[in-house]
Amino acid sequence: MANVGDKIKKDLKDLIASKTKQREQILDLLSLKDVLIDEMDALIINIDSNLPPLFDEINDEINKVKAAYDARIDAGCRSALYWRDDGIIQEYGNNNPKRRQWTVALNPSTRVDLNGTGYGYHSLKYYQYPRNRDYGSSLIAQFEGNIVGSGFTLAVTTKKLELSDIKPDYTRIKVGDEITDALVRPEVFQAGNLPSVVSIGTTDTLSGVTTSIVGTVSVGSTILFNLGIGNVAGTPVGSGIGLTTILHPDTTVYGHGTASHTFGQVNDVGVTTQVTENTPTIILNRPAIGTATTERFSVGIKTTVTALTLSTSASIDAYNQEFYAIRTGTDPDESFNVTTNPLDPVSVGNINSSNLGIGHSVVYVNASSKYTTYPTGPFQWREIFQDPEPIQGGSAAIYSNGNQSWPCSKNPDGDPISYPAEGTIRISPYQPATTNETPVFPPPTTGACNALTAAITAAEAARDAVIAKNEPIIKGYVAQTRALRALRDDQEIEAWGLLQSAAYMRQEVERLTAHLSDLEGQTLPDIDM
Repeated sequence: MANVGDKIKKDLKDLIASKTKQREQILDLLSLKDVLIDEMDALIINIDSNLPPLFDEINDEINKVKAAYDARIDAGCRSALYWRDDGIIQEYGNNNPKRRQWTVALNPSTRVDLNGTGYGYHSLKYYQYPRNRDYGSSLIAQFEGNIVGSGFTLAVTTKKLELSDIKPDYTRIKVGDEITDALVRPEVFQAGNLPSVVSIGTTDTLSGVTTSIVGTVSVGSTILFNLGIGNVAGTPVGSGIGLTTILHPDTTVYGHGTASHTFGQVNDVGVTTQVTENTPTIILNRPAIGTATTERFSVGIKTTVTALTLSTSASIDAYNQEFYAIRTGTDPDESFNVTTNPLDPVSVGNINSSNLGIGHSVVYVNASSKYTTYPTGPFQWREIFQDPEPIQGGSAAIYSNGNQSWPCSKNPDGDPISYPAEGTIRISPYQPATTNETPVFPPPTTGACNALTAAITAAEAARDAVIAKNEPIIKGYVAQTRALRALRDDQEIEAWGLLQSAAYMRQEVERLTAHLSDLEGQTLPDIDM
């Protein structure tokens, strides 16, 4: 008779010891690899630190050019605005012709830029794989969120990835994990006093602006009159609705109705008359804190999202900001998911003083680069699914050359009496008036306008001189940091493999230990072999 059970338990203990030893050896190799990566990090960060000041010199000159163009517009020498036709709005009365909405907006035909969106700033664009991470501390999650300055509640806005079997990594966050907005020089939270997660719950937040409506509301009233473009279908009950200084931040749509309302309508000669009609209304859940007449209100779907209660407050407001969760005092493989794809998703954004050294690859973005004038990000790119690259760039300075045509309001005699500001909305069947004559009250002198034009020429010359001086230096640094990033990425490929192996061994030890626990403490029957 042989005690097979004892032999199985002994073999199991030997296997656990073997895998434990293997994991320890892998972690030692990972530690050595991480030292090499950290050394390369330090060199890359050192090179990257030279770039923001060079970019700032160029971008400051670009802003001076913008300021010179804006000064000529502000002086009244030229106009950058026009009456934009927003189209026919829903007709609630019996008036004919149908009412249209007109808005004073920037005239796209007078823009001074390269591709219709602005004169692009110079910056360094990065591409970051999930494997481009720190392997010493435990980076638990990378996610997007919203937090108000001095607030303790961080709303997680990261959405679930497209694949049904992939969960967003923020779900691995536990109480006690530290939160930061940057791995180098955080701004939302103070370095050396990073908040820890006190509790995990839910909170309500807007899931982005889905539409907007033009309307009127009085202070203390819960009735918002819908006058312009926008309708009930786009403002379902429960939607968040907002306008800074007019509505409380927690205002939502409580219901809908109609009511008689008197408002100004512009006739065919530009004169505003009062019209009374039965107008759709939006009923708010709380009274307005200010008065607005023919203003644009933003509407978004209010959703319940994961909320992290933090131990310390945020220093500044942050919306759709990238955050990191770090677990200290643990092994790097503790919460690592062995099935995580090292190549997906790709984070695409801009290098700044708070994220130096980030990414496996970088591109110098200037005024002629692809996507240069688009928002800085960061954005998530599903490259492995052949999704189009996010239109992310360095942002841009937007300004106008202007012309001699001003949108205006008229008196009953048809004479221009004022020039409405950008964003002004008119409800009218007719196009509001525009004059092609010298329109300023009083008009500037020709000499003053000529001086402002000369200032533009001088600013553009100064901009081009700084670009000519800084670009060769920038390109030299970019070549160095791009090469070093490629070499570091080679090391990170190996580090990722080691981390996967260590995490797998850890899981195996935990699984086998659970089986041993079930067998220990019990007498197994002897088996006649």
